[in-house]
Amino acid sequence: MAKEQRQPGAEKRPGVDPPAEAADGRQPRRSGAVPAPAPTLEEALEFFDTSLEVLLKRGLWSRLLAEARLAEPVHDPDERRLAKGLRRLAHVECAEQIRQWLDTLEGGRDPDRLAEMLHVSLWGAEGRGWSLDEGLRRLKQNPASEEDLRAVLKHRLRHAPAHPAGQIPTVAGPLTLHAAYTQDEILAGLGHWAGPRRPPLREGVLHLPGARVDVLLVTLQKSEDEYSPTTRYEDYLISPNLFHWQSQSNKSDSSPTCQRYIHHQRMGYIPLLFVREAN
Repeated sequence: MAKEQRQPGAEKRPGVDPPAEAADGRQPRRSGAVPAPAPTLEEALEFFDTSLEVLLKRGLWSRLLAEARLAEPVHDPDERRLAKGLRRLAHVECAEQIRQWLDTLEGGRDPDRLAEMLHVSLWGAEGRGWSLDEGLRRLKQNPASEEDLRAVLKHRLRHAPAHPAGQIPTVAGPLTLHAAYTQDEILAGLGHWAGPRRPPLREGVLHLPGARVDVLLVTLQKSEDEYSPTTRYEDYLISPNLFHWQSQSNKSDSSPTCQRYIHHQRMGYIPLLFVREAN
């Protein structure tokens, strides 16, 4: 059955007749009438029965309200780049991380790895070289985007699942086990990225000798179009507590790297596994 698509707030309210449309297409306000409040982000997602990711592909929520004449016009100087940044944050699901990000927006936290994660996701490559304070000052110059960011984080907080595995700060820093992160957030959370220092990650592995951690980034479904025969590694789940991971094809079993993988327990190393279904 086809579903009628309407703009949020445009549905007819019981007992209220819509005003006649003016010649220029605008709806005149009746004398003494109180304008209906603009729908919230939460209300729009429920009304359209859609996801946050899909809605944000159309741009800032504030921009959509302004175009529907349900809010003031948006004049944010960084609207386009921040709209992309909000889409990159639509996946966040760790409740403690979200709460601390909201505190960061209020100036209630000192710069740390969690703040770095917010910075790299919100500003992307364009924010490289900026300090965290500079990124926050820039955000304050974009009031509509900042308000949308708060709305996005509060929405995600309301729907954040429980992660009973918790955290292992000495191993994964502020990252929560079994939560979802982008690669940029992982690198910032583990301290591999900080400020302007953003070394590239190659081959999906990262050695952190200071923390005695080997980070393994795995894609389960590897298509022939995106992976060569030598990089379609056999990575798969064996049991809830056992994962089969195949090392890089250019490393032999006798190499120091593979020896560290094989004897990680004896050498005091912890493999940290990040898994996604597909690209």
